[in-house]
Amino acid sequence: MQARELRKSLRTVSVLSGVLLMSFLLIFFQFRRIARSRKRLDESNRLLNIHVNELSEAQKMLTEMNEKLKKSNEQLTESNYVKEEYIGYVFSICSSYITKLEEYRKNIGRKIKAGQIDDIKSLASNTSMTQNELKEFYHSFDTIFLHVYPDFVDDFNSLLRPEDRVVPKEGELLNTELRIYALVRLGINDSVKIAEFLHCSPQTVYNNRLRTRNKAVIPKEEFAERVRSLGKMQR
Repeated sequence: MQARELRKSLRTVSVLSGVLLMSFLLIFFQFRRIARSRKRLDESNRLLNIHVNELSEAQKMLTEMNEKLKKSNEQLTESNYVKEEYIGYVFSICSSYITKLEEYRKNIGRKIKAGQIDDIKSLASNTSMTQNELKEFYHSFDTIFLHVYPDFVDDFNSLLRPEDRVVPKEGELLNTELRIYALVRLGINDSVKIAEFLHCSPQTVYNNRLRTRNKAVIPKEEFAERVRSLGKMQR
């Protein structure tokens, strides 16, 4: 009787041991499967993070490209607008001077026919007419420039120390110093060309520019570049 009970107990223990072993094996393989799944998930997350970073970099590059494109379009628009304004101005002033030259030619012709040689000599030696024409020319330039860049004087002075800021005299729109940098703003950086425009020596222009840079609140080597970016157009 006891032997039968013992055999029965042994069979029960054997069955339970088999069940326990199978459970252990199932748990073991399940853990292995979970570990492989977790490893695949970690790898997927790693790749996803790489792609997210690449996408973020691509978006950053796209944003930078869009900003550069926007800036280029603004510069192109500004360039075209300035050209339109100044082309009209140049044609107008050229037409005006052609008319004045024609009147001057006719006046000389009349005096030659009348034998008024002394009057002709007087006209030739008189420099006041040239000075008046230059004043009118500069006034026209100042007017059209400030029409395009109405805040230029204030923006230019913001680059200088407060005690050295440039204030045109009463009745002036711009003075020589401001005209020099107005031409720089328009892209004319050569002192010789600026001197030709202003009817003065290149050395005068160079000295003026050097003196102005010494009054700047920004590094001297950055001054011309900053001037070229001054002022918003009046559209």
